[in-house]
Amino acid sequence: RPTQSTVRRSRGRVLGQAESVRLLDAWPPRGRILVETALFSGLRISELLGLIWADIDFAAGLIRVRAQLSRAHRGEPAHRVAPKTPTSVREVPLVPQLSDRLAAHRRATPFAAPTDWVFVTSRRTPFRERNVARRVLKKAADATGLNDDGRAPLRFHDLRHTFASHLIVDLGLDVAQVSRILGHASMTITLDVYTHLFDDARQGPASKLVPE
Repeated sequence: RPTQSTVRRSRGRVLGQAESVRLLDAWPPRGRILVETALFSGLRISELLGLIWADIDFAAGLIRVRAQLSRAHRGEPAHRVAPKTPTSVREVPLVPQLSDRLAAHRRATPFAAPTDWVFVTSRRTPFRERNVARRVLKKAADATGLNDDGRAPLRFHDLRHTFASHLIVDLGLDVAQVSRILGHASMTITLDVYTHLFDDARQGPASKLVPE
């Protein structure tokens, strides 16, 4: 069971509507869809980067999480591996707004086969986690002032926290539903990390994650 100090570290930051829009506007156009998918799905960065087009079920309105991207090592490129826990294998609702943008992204890319990466470089390789999380995200957050005022630097995982806030505060989902969508190993983890959000939800509705 995580300790209280672990829970405090895990809370991270939750972006408000205006902050989410500012971050999206500052992100390079080529990678903006990656941030939109994170904000609207709550997938972990390794799960996002491990997506192939076969995982996106447009007809059913689902993102089927079946794998994650491994870390690249010398002599061994990054590749799809099994998720860390059985509960990480799940189906995440694909909201219409994100579905439309992913469909447009697929039409625009030359790498649109079922086995191609959703988020792909010009060399047909997946994006590297280090580049996305540490370089591009930091640059966008710095440019929009999201790392100002003595706040902890924005992490890619904070986009997952922002999505969780949307599920709990805006949509009013219960702990079992949130835990299933996020792919937590247990509901205890969901409660430990997001107790403060469930408390907020009892206080009344919040603003939407991003405008429609």
